Amino acid sequence: MIKDTIISKGRIFYLDVLRVIATFFVIIIHVAGFSLGDVEFKSIDWEIINIFYSLTSCAVPIFVMVSGALFLNPKKDISIEIIFKKYIFRILIVFIFWSLFYSLLSNINVVLHEDIRVILPNLLESFFIGHFHLWFLYMIIGLYVTVPILKLIVSNKLICEYFILISIITVGVLPLIQKLELFEFTTVITKKMNLNLFLGFVGYFIAGFYFVNYQIEKKLKYSLFFLAVLSMIISVLSMSFLSINANNTVIGVYDNLNINTMLVASALFILVKEIFGFKLFKNSFIKLINEISNVSFGIYLIHVFYLSILFKLKLHLIINNTVISIISITFLVFLLSYLTVKVIRNIPYIGKRIT
Repeated sequence: MIKDTIISKGRIFYLDVLRVIATFFVIIIHVAGFSLGDVEFKSIDWEIINIFYSLTSCAVPIFVMVSGALFLNPKKDISIEIIFKKYIFRILIVFIFWSLFYSLLSNINVVLHEDIRVILPNLLESFFIGHFHLWFLYMIIGLYVTVPILKLIVSNKLICEYFILISIITVGVLPLIQKLELFEFTTVITKKMNLNLFLGFVGYFIAGFYFVNYQIEKKLKYSLFFLAVLSMIISVLSMSFLSINANNTVIGVYDNLNINTMLVASALFILVKEIFGFKLFKNSFIKLINEISNVSFGIYLIHVFYLSILFKLKLHLIINNTVISIISITFLVFLLSYLTVKVIRNIPYIGKRIT
């Protein structure tokens, strides 16, 4: 088990640091994604956006790993009843509010000028599907449902390692082999084996618990760091190569469940733990990190709103330098989102429930 980590008010400090990093990474990914339409294909600016994708594509996996570390903690007694009544119910409230908000916002012109009875089917479809970034809420509900089962898995270190290994193979390695068409027969094998238990984000959820509760051997740790850097370089080159061949931008190499994303997310988690887990920092810095971490969920929910406005106003085009533009827009979106969440959380009864 791990040695003592820095804990502030019952919180593991480096998990808050990871949540803050993931928050900024999510905004950067979406800023970069929105920017793609305004840069010339295969240009230097396009390649810069490619690099930003490579550096930040691990954002959602980091969020999931932090959640896994917290929810699978054996000291945290979470019954099935609590999971549904407290956690899943809260996510449903969040989804209803924000999906309704984005559905109305996306169809505001139609809502103002058309008969509600005519547009209601489209609004309902938009509401249930959710805005593009709200898929995270569906996924997190799925993980919450599995918590009682996963707690049994992580109670045994060997079984925990076994699950992570099989998950890496089935989610990261085999799909890559199949995409490259190296061994086509593996597609038939994986379909017939039906290893659905190990698919999706469950591996990240368990890995978060594992990285918090167990030390990684130095050789494995440094090998992981090396592979993570190598995978980022390969990802940048792969996106360029695949996009040029397809004559269109291909960002599939940065999928959340790709092996390269797994390596980067795991390496970053361990690196942050090494840097922030066992050293003392100024109280002002700890308070700042805790403050941002506390509102990170709300920032995730609302940042797309401000991002859409800023890009409609073409503010990202004011600065010619792509790097400075992406960083500037990211911090502006973060600041606006942060301030808005702080205001919302002060609304009685509902503020904290929807952020």
